[in-house]
Amino acid sequence: MDTHQNRIIGLDIARAVAIVGMTADHFGPASWAPWVMGWPSILFAFLSGMSMALMTGRGRAAGVPTSQTRRRIAVRGLILLVVGILLASAGPDMVIVLATLGASFLLCTTLVSLSGPTLLALGAAGTLVLPQASHWLRQNVFPLTGDEIAAVPRLDHLTSLDGMGTALQALLLDGMYPVITWLPVIVLGMGVMTVGVDGVRRVVWSAVGVASAAVSCVVTWVAVAHFDVKPMMMEFMGLPLGELAESAGMSEFGAWRMFSSSMGTTTNTGDLLVNGAHSGSTPDLLLHTGISLVLVCACLWAGDLLGRRAFPLAALGSCAFTVYVGQALVSAGINHWLPDVQDGPGTSLLPLTCYLGASLVFCMVWKHFFRRGPLEQFMHVASSPSPRMS
Repeated sequence: MDTHQNRIIGLDIARAVAIVGMTADHFGPASWAPWVMGWPSILFAFLSGMSMALMTGRGRAAGVPTSQTRRRIAVRGLILLVVGILLASAGPDMVIVLATLGASFLLCTTLVSLSGPTLLALGAAGTLVLPQASHWLRQNVFPLTGDEIAAVPRLDHLTSLDGMGTALQALLLDGMYPVITWLPVIVLGMGVMTVGVDGVRRVVWSAVGVASAAVSCVVTWVAVAHFDVKPMMMEFMGLPLGELAESAGMSEFGAWRMFSSSMGTTTNTGDLLVNGAHSGSTPDLLLHTGISLVLVCACLWAGDLLGRRAFPLAALGSCAFTVYVGQALVSAGINHWLPDVQDGPGTSLLPLTCYLGASLVFCMVWKHFFRRGPLEQFMHVASSPSPRMS
């Protein structure tokens, strides 16, 4: 099998890892939360940037005008934005990230003609600067209004001007997945894919991922150990880490991950120096983007090693959009029609097993007959130029 096909399989495996991680975060045992917080959604965003660069590179190689590639990406962004709003309105037991990805796609249409090094420089600069800019804007210009925390855009927001303002501010600045702090992750994914991920470059990217995560941990350790910085939740609890771990019945690592996490953004200045999951801080982005980079490289090597033998995982990853939407709809349906059924984080493995098992079986059967997943095919057809345009 050629290198290109193995690379596609490797990227599909990486998407499957992201889907498994997000499913475990949403529906797995609560004791697993420290291990699956933060990185699956960042990995999903990073891979979306890589996919965008892959589409751009293919178009450039085929002589497709850049304007046409921009239109394709914009259409995909609009679809993600609309589907994200509809899914969030349905009320699943998961916070929907698709609207943020869609808005980011729209913004990234301006970047598709840039070189790999330029994209990497922009992504790195955004990682260092935008979390601080976001915090300043939220503190001084656009303070949180209303009582919604970690909001994502929903249909009910669109029924009034105030609601539309809340939705736009949540999408761009202070929601669970604000574009201002997620855009650098996607741009870095574009840059990595544009520069290349084969051969020696893959080893280099793996080392960069490890270094990024290590820098994040060192910055966090210095802030906590030498400057007495406490994440907002730990400061609120008023207990040292060891006592928090004991009271929660988990390891100190687990307690740190749980009680340093945030809800998309933080109002506590000290949190900007720690790598709590979903805090939107620079150390958060460095840690989880670094983990994502290492995982992508590992999955690419797995694709080289396993090839078509990785079919179950590759099938799951190639239908990632369909699986994500399907899981959200099932969760929303259970909440509406079977309210006594507990499918959120608890002590049982049954919800996770059912969600992942059903997803895996569906994807394997579907991929035996079709090249793309159902929603992936819809996205492809909707964003492809009509014969008159091409």
